[in-house]
Amino acid sequence: MWNEPFFITFMGMAAAAQVEGFSVPLKDTGEEFVFDVDAIDAYLSANPGGIWILNSPHNPTGALVDDDQWPHILQIAERTDTVIVFDDAYRDFNFDGLVAPYRTLLESGRVIVCGSISKTLAASGLRVGWMLVPPALRGAADDFHAALTYCVPAFVQKATVDVLAAVRGERMAQTCATYADRVDKLCSTLASVGADIRRPRGGFFLVAALPTNLTDTFDHGMDLVRHLAQTHRISPLPMDQAFSKPTPVRWLRWTTSLTDADLDEGCRRILAM
Repeated sequence: MWNEPFFITFMGMAAAAQVEGFSVPLKDTGEEFVFDVDAIDAYLSANPGGIWILNSPHNPTGALVDDDQWPHILQIAERTDTVIVFDDAYRDFNFDGLVAPYRTLLESGRVIVCGSISKTLAASGLRVGWMLVPPALRGAADDFHAALTYCVPAFVQKATVDVLAAVRGERMAQTCATYADRVDKLCSTLASVGADIRRPRGGFFLVAALPTNLTDTFDHGMDLVRHLAQTHRISPLPMDQAFSKPTPVRWLRWTTSLTDADLDEGCRRILAM
C-alpha cells in the first residue's frame, strides 16, 4: 500500500514483484494534502499483513506526517501486522522542522527506514543509500542488500559517510530554507495566473493545477505538458499516472530544484502565459 497521489513507478514495481498494490488517498483540504490516518487505518484493518510504503515529506505533494500521528501509525501497524517501509529520502527538506522518532520506529520492530544521498547531496547518479532495520527483519534485509550493492564501489560508500558528516547542521538547514523560499516564490507566481495550488510542507516540488482555460482542450497530461514546453518553454510533470483513477489533466508537479536564476526565468514565463 502507498498513498495517493503516488510516485509513478510504484504500480509497475508492484506488478514486477507480482504483488497487489493499492493506494489510500491523502486528504485534500483545498490548501494542502495531509495524511488521512483514519482512512489508512480502515484499509489496513481490512487488509492486514501487508507492507505500507510511507513517504514523508511525501512525493509529489510535500505532505508531512505530524508528530502526533506517529503513535497512531505504529498502533495501526502493530494491530494489522503491517510492515512500514519509511521512505526518508527527503528528510532534510522539511520546512516545519519535524523530526521522525527514529528510535521509536525501529524499536517497534515494524519499520524499515530507507535513506539516500540522491536528494540530500543531489547525487542520484551514484545510487547510494541505507536501510535502518529492526533485528527481526535483519536477515531478509541482508539478502536484499546483497542484491543491490554489486555495482556500488566501497570507496563511494565510505566517501558518502564523510560527506554526510560534513554537510549536516547549519549547511543543510540553509539548503532547506532555500527550497522553502523557492516554493514560496513559485506558489506566488502560480497564484498570479489563477492556478489551484496545494502548498507543500517539504521537498522541492509542489502540486498545482493550471486554470481550465489553459487545460480544457487536452485529454492527457503529457499532451498538456508538451504544449507548455513547446509554446511557453516551461516543463512541469504530468500527474495522470500518479492517481489510481482518472483525474483532471490540469494537475501538474512543479519543481524548485534549479538555480535561482532559472527559477526566476521560469516564473517570468509562467506569468507570460
